[in-house]
Amino acid sequence: MFKSKKRWGCEVRRKPKSAETPSFPNATLRGGGLPEGNAANPNPPPHGSGIHPFGWTALALVRIVFLLAAQICTAGLFQSWQAAIPWWPFSIVFANLCCLGIMIRWTRLNGVPFWRIQRQPFPEPGISGRILPFLRRRFPRLGIVRLAVEGGLFLAALLLFGVPAFVFQEWMRSANPVLQAVPMAGELPTSALIVLTALLPLSQGLIEFPWFFGFIMPGAENALSPSGRPNKRPAAVGAWLIALAVFLLQVSLLPPVFDPAYILLQASAMFPLLALIGVILRLSPRWMPWINVLHALMALNLVSQYWSMVR
Repeated sequence: MFKSKKRWGCEVRRKPKSAETPSFPNATLRGGGLPEGNAANPNPPPHGSGIHPFGWTALALVRIVFLLAAQICTAGLFQSWQAAIPWWPFSIVFANLCCLGIMIRWTRLNGVPFWRIQRQPFPEPGISGRILPFLRRRFPRLGIVRLAVEGGLFLAALLLFGVPAFVFQEWMRSANPVLQAVPMAGELPTSALIVLTALLPLSQGLIEFPWFFGFIMPGAENALSPSGRPNKRPAAVGAWLIALAVFLLQVSLLPPVFDPAYILLQASAMFPLLALIGVILRLSPRWMPWINVLHALMALNLVSQYWSMVR
């Protein structure tokens, strides 16, 4: 097990190289782009192994349970469901904080950094990740060049695919009286809006998309893979469908108006955008921070709608 070698008259024992733990990034990556081992737990189970795909679906649905529980508590305080509807962004904040706790607990149990869910949820480099090594060789000291190229690629994808999805969403809302009858914003006290302005963009930008496409989707993909390895196309499609279906269910319940026509139309309006984001993050996981920033700006736009209703 140990090799011995005499040095300066003393016998020194050392481990063979095969027994040494490889250092990151040479360490083996597991599903979800997380390193295989750590000092506390050298052989943790792969991300998704040991959990059935239905388990990952149930875990994704837990977020909706948190959201509805917060909304029910708010309705209990006002003793009216209708009066609690304008407060639905606070239910989102509560669900985000609960999901953040779950993700932090999961990463600590597996001995991996939390930022991997935010920056590289899958082990593959993706489209932008294949271009960046070339740029590092050509511009080793110009990080701004690499950042500009990666941002340019993301902007090009946004203009080609994201803008049509946004236009379709707005067209659906303007063309359907059922969606127009449910306002996204309502009147809230100024103190509540100050808290909402501080918490909603930050929590949405850090948690919502990483929860569905950086935590649930990699875990479900690895659980669906028969060999226990990620990157299998059927497993990737199945995991994408699981994350997308639960995500669509969540957005169709916001604001929480339990009208079947509204739920169906809201899910139809959001389907192209969420499906596209899931595909983009699977093909290029390094774009997660860019999408998070865009999502935070969208949440800030919602907050501005609330502020516009202050009298």
